[in-house]
Amino acid sequence: MNKLYVYDIDSLETLKKELNEYKIITLSSIIVEAPMIEDIEDLELQNNAVDITNVFYDTFYSNKYGKSLLERYILELNDNFPEIVYTIDSNEKNNFLKVYPFLFEHDEIFECLTTNETKTTDVEELKTTLFNINTVYTYPNREGISKFKNFDNIFNFTQLIKDPNGSIFNIDFDKLSNYEEYYIDLTSLIDLLKIRKELIFSCESVFYKLSKKNNVKYLIREDLFDVLTEFFPFNFDKSQKFNGFDEDSVLTSSLDISCETIEKEAYSIINHVNENLQGHEDFKTDFGFNLLKFRYLNKIARRKILSIFLCGKSGVGKTEFARIISQKMYPNCEQIKLNFGNYSTEGVLNSLIGSPLGYRGSERGGELINKIKVSESKVILIDEFEKADETVFNFFYELLEDGKFTDRAGIEHDLNGYIIIFTSNLDKNNYSTVIPEALRSRFDMKYFFNPLKAEDKSRYVEKYSVELIEELENVLGITFNKDNIITKLKDLIHEDNMREIRRKIEDIVLSEMNIKSN
Repeated sequence: MNKLYVYDIDSLETLKKELNEYKIITLSSIIVEAPMIEDIEDLELQNNAVDITNVFYDTFYSNKYGKSLLERYILELNDNFPEIVYTIDSNEKNNFLKVYPFLFEHDEIFECLTTNETKTTDVEELKTTLFNINTVYTYPNREGISKFKNFDNIFNFTQLIKDPNGSIFNIDFDKLSNYEEYYIDLTSLIDLLKIRKELIFSCESVFYKLSKKNNVKYLIREDLFDVLTEFFPFNFDKSQKFNGFDEDSVLTSSLDISCETIEKEAYSIINHVNENLQGHEDFKTDFGFNLLKFRYLNKIARRKILSIFLCGKSGVGKTEFARIISQKMYPNCEQIKLNFGNYSTEGVLNSLIGSPLGYRGSERGGELINKIKVSESKVILIDEFEKADETVFNFFYELLEDGKFTDRAGIEHDLNGYIIIFTSNLDKNNYSTVIPEALRSRFDMKYFFNPLKAEDKSRYVEKYSVELIEELENVLGITFNKDNIITKLKDLIHEDNMREIRRKIEDIVLSEMNIKSN
């Protein structure tokens, strides 16, 4: 039977001594080499200990790849390589055994935890046992670090992401091929992973791919190094002081984008969306990453607009998402909303950016221009986008590509820093036939919103009804027959349209008011 060894970050030396005949690799590296389960039998694994911690992060914190992924890989590895053993971080042991109670027997689990005698770790000796180790250089802070002698070979991790949906698996390796030696700064990534642990598995896979290159090195802000090694103990070995800089000048661009203000603002928006948008967990995960990526790329003038295309039935949360981020980012500003369903079938572009000079109505301008003039908000909602015509599609080619457009009067409008959310009632079958491929490729995120699951609707019903009752009680002094309300609210989980659910919550709550008669 296969064994499971439990360790903590300070007990790696103890683990190494216990597994001195094994080479430690990560399950994510196996998944990269064998993306199909049946490919495992082609691998050459001899005397390996497989760390499953970061793949389990995905299973437990997001379940993006499904509970069965880890289980199926372990069972297939056991069949093909019965001598394999496994390791997991002690922080995840109990969670793991709850999710997979039958993968390991009680007498197959061994703890290699920190004791007073094993507190220190000889990292140099440990390197002979670990697999694909990378060196990371630390710098004190963005103000204190000096300019690197070849600035062009420093990348922030987010600069290397090329997948339009923000998947960390899809790295633009072509950007790295022109340099003999290059550095990847992990500072912003680790700050993100502190709140989005489910992304750790994806990152570990990327580090494995990068480890096959001989000219990759890493940078990180000094205070985050311990967190890096905690998340990726089998990918990074030790900190070395970053020593490749000119002390007479200051690095103000690539490493400057880890500015705490940018990160704090981005995380504030991400957390607000996670708390207030019901369901759509995969979308919220990718939005968090894409927003942070956009903030950094915008800071270094590589991206002007974050564009998000959402489709699905009415009332599933598309416009609600736009409302949530608009209120969070610009609470005192009117939301910029354009509804193409209100335009005539002809002259849609004129309605958007104004008629050409000399034509009737040219002096009034277009709805988009007028609204961005009067509102300080930089969140634009464009509803019923499927009703746009070819001239509008061509207009957005330019806007999403360049971040600016020229109106019919020849005036240029720069939308740098804007978030544009396109919504549509299209479904998966007709989306690709209505929206041209050239425009689809320009959207940073494309998601289909399904109706919420029953448990998500239950959470929304409870949250909204409690808030509504408390507000009516506190402001108007009204009391309610809450038992009747609870009974009636249970039936709402059969509804799919969230607007209809909200109206029915209000009807139910107000119908159970205790009215005092004189």
